[in-house]
Amino acid sequence: MVFGDDQFEHLIGKLTLAVTAELGLEGHGSHARIDQDKLREFQKNREDTLVALLASRLDRYVVGNEEGFIRDAIEEAQRLSHASFGTQLLHLIGGIYVATGERMLGYFSTFGLAGRMGYFSEKASVFKSQFKAVGAASDLMKLQQTHINEQDAVENAELLNTILSKLFVINALDIESTLRSVCKRVCKDKTIPAEALEQRCIALIKLGKIFLAATPSQSS
Repeated sequence: MVFGDDQFEHLIGKLTLAVTAELGLEGHGSHARIDQDKLREFQKNREDTLVALLASRLDRYVVGNEEGFIRDAIEEAQRLSHASFGTQLLHLIGGIYVATGERMLGYFSTFGLAGRMGYFSEKASVFKSQFKAVGAASDLMKLQQTHINEQDAVENAELLNTILSKLFVINALDIESTLRSVCKRVCKDKTIPAEALEQRCIALIKLGKIFLAATPSQSS
């Protein structure tokens, strides 16, 4: 709920961290673990749902409703920017949309060289995100080992902000890996003509840039 409540669920699905908490741990002590089969099933359903939602949204642009597509995207960005961590989430999502859309669009250029160059840039970005996520998780473990109780955390705003920022980094990796997979599937759908797929990539980039431009002040 801290990270945008359910207002972003149609864009990013339910966060893995939240689902992990819902599934709970099997076993006890050092042998406790998450049911990986259930987690994989959740992630598959999550991505399938997001693919359908994003494809339907982009196809409004593909069939010629560019004005309505852009208008609705701007209105949504303005609304979501006021959610908890809303601007940060919009910028994260927007960056993934633009980067993946440009990479996929590159495959429609001569010999697809632009797309292949985008692939290496994308991999570098993922590695950086993974490194940050591991560091954030390590920092959280260190905070836990200090045995600071809940009341102390509530009273110490600086500590609470630190914890939230570390959690955001961890969730950002989850969102990034999920949305990259979703965007690729939407832009590589073999049941759709190549021209329509190219337009989907363009629409994805436009949507991403709108999200990247979002600020809370837009609707204040």
